[in-house]
This record gives sequence, C-alpha cells and structure tokens, in this order.
Amino acid sequence: CCLPEAEQAVWAHASPVQVGPVMTHLPNHTDHLIHTLVHGLRWEQFSPIRWVADSVTIMRQAGSGGVDWDRLIDRVQFCKVVVPMRLGLHYLARQYDAPIPSDVLFQLDRIRVPRREFTEFRVKAIRRTPWRRLRFHWYNYQRLRSQIDTSVPIFSFLYYLQLRLGLPSLRQLPRAIAQRTPSFRD
Repeated sequence: CCLPEAEQAVWAHASPVQVGPVMTHLPNHTDHLIHTLVHGLRWEQFSPIRWVADSVTIMRQAGSGGVDWDRLIDRVQFCKVVVPMRLGLHYLARQYDAPIPSDVLFQLDRIRVPRREFTEFRVKAIRRTPWRRLRFHWYNYQRLRSQIDTSVPIFSFLYYLQLRLGLPSLRQLPRAIAQRTPSFRD
C-alpha cells in the first residue's frame, strides 16, 4: 500500500524498543503479521517459506489479545491485500493449528474482493516469466497511480519501468526486457 496513511498507521501503533544503545520502534504484532503474510506469499526464486514459521511465531508470541484482529481486517481491506491474508491465514489455521479466531476467517471470507485483486495476487504469486514480470510491474504501477494520482497518463508506465530498471533512457527498455535483465528474469 503506497498511501502515506498506511505507513503512518503502522508507526502510530509501533512499540518502542531498545537495540543496543539505540532507541527505535518495532511494528506491533498485527502490522508485523500483515507484512509477513503479504510478502511471504509472493513468488520468489528461492521460496520464502519462512513466512509460515514467522507468522505462527508472531501469533504465539502475541498471545491472546496481542493481534488486533479487527484492526487486521480493516488494514487488509484498506491496503487491498485481502486475498493473500485470507489464503495465508486459512493455510496457517488448517496446517499448523495457528491461533486464529474462526470468526476472523469467516469475516475475511465474506469480504467482497474485486476481480482485479485476485488477478494481481495470481500474478505476484506465480513464477515470473518476462511477460509475468511486466504484469507484476503493471500492477505495482497501477497501485501507485490509483493511490497517488489517477490523472497520471497510462503511458507514464514506460517511465515507471525506466526508473524501476535503472535505465538511462526509454530507448533501452525493449532491449532490457528482451535480454531478461535481473528484473525480468524468471
């Protein structure tokens, strides 16, 4: 979620923690769980299966009342990440007996999710060919565009790609895609 309000909400609910001589903040259990699940369910060349252990550990360390389930439901709707949360939490409850209230799973199942969000999740959760990688970037660009400024012309996607790939000019874009640069590898 690219909205400034999303990040502000995370830090507004963060807990102070001391790391050595430095005082900093740590996202609370709810935000940490959302982050872990959403990023863990994305496809990576080397499977980030650690999301399972991390998620279960977060929930168990939080204990009863540590994860604010109502806030989690609100946050995932606001950030448009209902699909990965729904799939991830159901998986954890079924396979690992994770301490997830059944009414939370029921509420997530009842949320109406636009088809576009299902498609975006599918693109981000499967192995990336150059075409899928282009679609992956398209969905990220669309999120930015819809959350920041919808008046930005669609053709600015090319400039977005140029910046994401670190290319000095747009003329290099077709070659970068055809040669399967690191951002366009499987």
